[in-house]
Amino acid sequence: MRVSKEQAAKNRDRILAAASRLMRERGISGVGVDALTEAAGMTHGSLYSQFGSKERLVEEAVAHAIAAKGRDVPEVFALSDYVSEYLSAAHR
Repeated sequence: MRVSKEQAAKNRDRILAAASRLMRERGISGVGVDALTEAAGMTHGSLYSQFGSKERLVEEAVAHAIAAKGRDVPEVFALSDYVSEYLSAAHR
């Protein structure tokens, strides 16, 4: 059964959101394909048909996380401020 382009885009977004969250929580090497597909509610086949490999998924999930964080941060917030906050003792 073919999936519509709209549904494929939703599936892709769901995989990226789950992957970026899990990778932030556990680290890239701490997340296997099984955990990624389970968290996204998808199958291995759908993950590989969307991304081709875990490495490609990692690339896109990191870009997804950065873009999502960029939408949350005010424009006047400088990158150096973000890095300082991220590396602060309070955040760790």
